[in-house]
Amino acid sequence: MGFDHRRAFEHVRNLSFPRLVGSPGEKKAREYIISYFLNIGLEVEAQGFRFSPLPWEAFLRLSLLMQSGIIILGAWLLPHLPSVSVILSLLLLVATASITRWGFLFEAFDREGKKESVNIIARMGKGKSGGPEPGRRRVVYMAHYDSKAQVFPLPLRFGLFVLGFLLMAGMSLAITILAFFPGRPDLLPWALMAAVPNILLQFNFTNNASDGALDNAAGVGILLELARLWQASGKDTIQHEIMFVATGAEELGLLGAIRFIIKYAPSFDLESTYFVNLDGPGAKGRIIYVTGFGIPPVRTCNKLRVLTGEIVRDKGLPARDSTLFVGAALDIIPVAARGYEAISISSGALSKPFLAVHSKNDRIENVDPETLGRCGELAYEIAMRL
Repeated sequence: MGFDHRRAFEHVRNLSFPRLVGSPGEKKAREYIISYFLNIGLEVEAQGFRFSPLPWEAFLRLSLLMQSGIIILGAWLLPHLPSVSVILSLLLLVATASITRWGFLFEAFDREGKKESVNIIARMGKGKSGGPEPGRRRVVYMAHYDSKAQVFPLPLRFGLFVLGFLLMAGMSLAITILAFFPGRPDLLPWALMAAVPNILLQFNFTNNASDGALDNAAGVGILLELARLWQASGKDTIQHEIMFVATGAEELGLLGAIRFIIKYAPSFDLESTYFVNLDGPGAKGRIIYVTGFGIPPVRTCNKLRVLTGEIVRDKGLPARDSTLFVGAALDIIPVAARGYEAISISSGALSKPFLAVHSKNDRIENVDPETLGRCGELAYEIAMRL
């Protein structure tokens, strides 16, 4: 008995429809997931929560404008107050790098509001105390079930983020270096041009036009097949407590993962709890397992990183370790910020299907059943070897 990619793919097919938070599609997906967990004999908890996406949205947009504003100000001051210009540029570089590494960033902007979503939680292998028995580990599989589309396709959005970051860093370094030379050139026109990517990103609005097949019906499809596989293995043979968590509102600021870990962290032991996130698996190509974020990278796991490397080598799986830099986020970030080992599994980075994410082109045709199966096999094997 092993991971059945055909069953997982069928779940992906059934969940490939627009599922923006608050839409009828989100509710339909939630009912599908709950019904499946119940049908295979798992107890289900629906963790509802209210939130406002406005603080995070405002911070993201304002921070981009502030970056550009500081660079423009630094370029304008360079001929007159070079020392002030250098201080502004260096502070901007340090602040930007620090923000990319701050795991509590999303949680800092979490606020109660009028929008609603639900985390769907099922578990098996609990001890009498409600957690794993002494000496046993807890494995938490996660996958978000909401989707979104945006005005800019992923390649353009990512390109603007990266270009804006590189231009900002380049201008900061140029100002710092040129401040020590006489006859300083006028960098203001260059600073104005460097602000263009961040200004364009202000118009990247969200809508409900995406089927979200790869992002993240594929992740939920694996999650549901893992639940069936573990349940079919028999409760007496399970060495760990296994939790299956379909998170809501991931696309609006990782809200589901934040609310989940806030609630459960007091009862989760740091030394025996491991998170395996599934986000964007199934695009044809190599498996991508994410083990860090930020510049320079903050590691989200050590043991899981080594273990996953051993598994892909032993099984001959095409895979590579990866790190999130700028312009992207995953549910493992707020989890790892609290000290838990967390890894995220994806596939086919920069392939045509992967680049269709967050657009109307993220359809079922983009999900490769065999790659989906390899990602599911990896996720299953990680828990088996812990």
